[in-house]
Amino acid sequence: MQKTPTIKRLIHFSILILLSNACFLYSPKPTIDTEFWGEYVPLNPYAGFILNYDSNEYIESAMSPSVLLRENYVRQSRPLYSVVASCVGYTVHYISSPFKNLFELTLKKSMYVGYVFLNFTILLLSLYFFDKIVRILTDGNISYTTTLMLSVFIASNFMTKAFFWTAHQQMFAFLIPLFCIYISIKWLKVMSTKNIYLYFFMLGLGMLMYGSFLILFVSALLYLCYILYDDKKLMSNHTFGFLFISCILFLLPTLLWILFLKYKGIEYYNHEIVRYRQLVWIIDSLSVSPTNFATALCLNLVEFISTLTMMYIFMAFVGVTIIFRKIKAQPAFIFDRNTKLILLQLGCFTVFFMLLGYYAERLTFTIMPILLCLSIAQAGSLLNAKKAQIAIFITVCVWHTYNVFSYGPFS
Repeated sequence: MQKTPTIKRLIHFSILILLSNACFLYSPKPTIDTEFWGEYVPLNPYAGFILNYDSNEYIESAMSPSVLLRENYVRQSRPLYSVVASCVGYTVHYISSPFKNLFELTLKKSMYVGYVFLNFTILLLSLYFFDKIVRILTDGNISYTTTLMLSVFIASNFMTKAFFWTAHQQMFAFLIPLFCIYISIKWLKVMSTKNIYLYFFMLGLGMLMYGSFLILFVSALLYLCYILYDDKKLMSNHTFGFLFISCILFLLPTLLWILFLKYKGIEYYNHEIVRYRQLVWIIDSLSVSPTNFATALCLNLVEFISTLTMMYIFMAFVGVTIIFRKIKAQPAFIFDRNTKLILLQLGCFTVFFMLLGYYAERLTFTIMPILLCLSIAQAGSLLNAKKAQIAIFITVCVWHTYNVFSYGPFS
């Protein structure tokens, strides 16, 4: 296969992201009686986008990060994302100042543009890691065109439709699982102890941006424990020290932020825990009785399963791949190292969102990139077959068309 330069790939991915999401501007707008968490912003008689109400706090915290020090402020537990958005937003504002006679870009609009730019950047990084993963899983024996077609599932979906053109964090739902797979397959096993410590500290910083970085920490810790077990080093004193330091480094950024708030006389507030009791519902229910926990768990599992609607499509992709392999008289399922690592990520992400205690399709959809990678790992070079490429092309066309012309979602 002829290798396409990275810069050229990034340009193509950028075009794919912008074209896909530009189409969503022309999706059916909400009717007057539609209830959703946001407002429709028309650009012209035919196009517009949804401004999610959560954008108000995101933009406010970017305009003035000091609001993060307010008592019980919604974004207080994730300050780093607001600070990054603030840096981008103010950069946009100052760059646009000399052109204020041509177009007016207020500070608020600059922050909004900054968040959309972050959405674009996070999606671009997601496609970058997806491309890397595909090449690893197929040993580079896959056409670049096929990779581009498969990338449509990440660039165009109900999540990007609802959140790309608004100030939000939902694009992390694609970056986090893909980065988790890439780092596990490519780097984690060969990292030095020093670099592993640095990695855990960076994941801790990530927790100040988005809560799902916790899954990367758990996944990495489990994988390292497996490596140490395989090397018969798991029960050594050195290993306990290594794992202890890793945990401390992961927790350190959040602990420092809490201590800083304490120094300022402010009680740390985590909106996800206080309002939605995410994860801590387990402690709440167990403190009542084991029966109460069992009841709550069953109810939560039912609610979690109800959010898996879109996942069935990608589960079907894995099933079709297995059938296709059987037709070609090949082993139905490849259980190599890469597949094991992808299954580890699938297990970690599934259990996390199953036990979260707050359920929505936009959260569960984080599992989608993992299922897509699992399908690719099983298909391998079979994706280069002409019939397979035609099937992929038709599927992504139907997928994108459906997402563009379907009504909603709006939040």
